[in-house]
Amino acid sequence: MRAATGNSKMKLITRFTIGLIGILFCSKLAIIGCYALESPERHFANYDEVDADEPIHRGWMPPIFPKSAFQIHEKHNFDSNETLWAFRFDNGFNQTLKEQCEQVTDAKTIQWPFINTNWWPNDLRGSASVHPYIFYKCQEHTFNSYFAITATSKEAYFWRTR
Repeated sequence: MRAATGNSKMKLITRFTIGLIGILFCSKLAIIGCYALESPERHFANYDEVDADEPIHRGWMPPIFPKSAFQIHEKHNFDSNETLWAFRFDNGFNQTLKEQCEQVTDAKTIQWPFINTNWWPNDLRGSASVHPYIFYKCQEHTFNSYFAITATSKEAYFWRTR
């Protein structure tokens, strides 16, 4: 009889363990799913595709966005209103930034983004001490907006923080 009781306890412990693992797995999937819904990510071939996307015009777009932009990546968070953009551009955008934004010479004063994605450069996550970028800060209502422009390859990175 004792062997049968011990066997029942083992079955109960096994079922409990499998159930707990199942609950933890489902919880992790729910969290990942919620994050994906809260932080959608989009890709556009060029400015015309961005311009045709109505939701993007509802506050996610950078305040200054060149019509020559291409290879465009965008990610935003509904809760924090943080936004990340990366794009390549043709001539003229550097001058627009100089005219409409303030160049930042001390990277220590920059508010770095909290959200992340695989196309966002590691050296724009706030940990690098040397940057190959020219930084600009643009004031938008209650947000701080930043552009990082590569000096040689005509790539721009934009982020918005509170």
